[in-house]
Amino acid sequence: MRHTTYPLLLLVFLFSSALQAKDDLPTIHYQVTESREVESDLLVASVNVQQSHSDAGAASREVNEAVLKIIELVQQIEGVTLSSGGYHTSSRQYGKKGKRRVEWVVRQVLSMKTQHFPPLLNHLGEIQQAGGMVQSLNYTVSPDRKREIEDQLKVKAVSRFRARAADYAEAAGMGREEWKLLTLSIDGQQAEPMPMSRGMFAMESTQGISAPSGTNTLMATVSGAITLQKTEVGIEERIQTVTEKVVEQLKQ
Repeated sequence: MRHTTYPLLLLVFLFSSALQAKDDLPTIHYQVTESREVESDLLVASVNVQQSHSDAGAASREVNEAVLKIIELVQQIEGVTLSSGGYHTSSRQYGKKGKRRVEWVVRQVLSMKTQHFPPLLNHLGEIQQAGGMVQSLNYTVSPDRKREIEDQLKVKAVSRFRARAADYAEAAGMGREEWKLLTLSIDGQQAEPMPMSRGMFAMESTQGISAPSGTNTLMATVSGAITLQKTEVGIEERIQTVTEKVVEQLKQ
């Protein structure tokens, strides 16, 4: 009985060692990126309304009056969404020592968004005449369109990741399916052009601003790790069968 049990235990040990050796195979880390140039379909204009005065209340009133005028103008422009980007009050001193004066600076930032560029661009001159100052124009991709395109790029990137894994397995002299996925992460990005600040666009007249739209680059990156391994069908089942035989032998 004892002589029969030892060889069976040794066989189980060898099978277990072979299975464990599969976990010692080298790991391959790599990433793939899919990108696409996309026409901008959203314009974001940042308008600064600022006034300075020796009296804080007077400066605030002047800013509020200008903001109200701008709001009335923007409400007449079809397809423009207006929001406040922040309200800030600060003070600064000037003049000679002993005769220093305080000047209050009040600033309100307004953000305007639209997918119909000409109407807003044609009214930016009027907005500046009303007391606003265009600080920047940013052409970008609208959230829904960006999400749709990024999802497409992610699917393509995952397919390329799998194809690359098969290439690595084949290059190692193995079957194209003889690899195992260990980790996988997907990341979507947008490489936006720098916003056009004041001075980068031209005032054609008091009625409008000329500013070309351009494109944005959307990207999806898939990174992860795989291991190459020979396909061994049923090795776990064979180990289980041998183990059961050993148990039966020990019971006798």
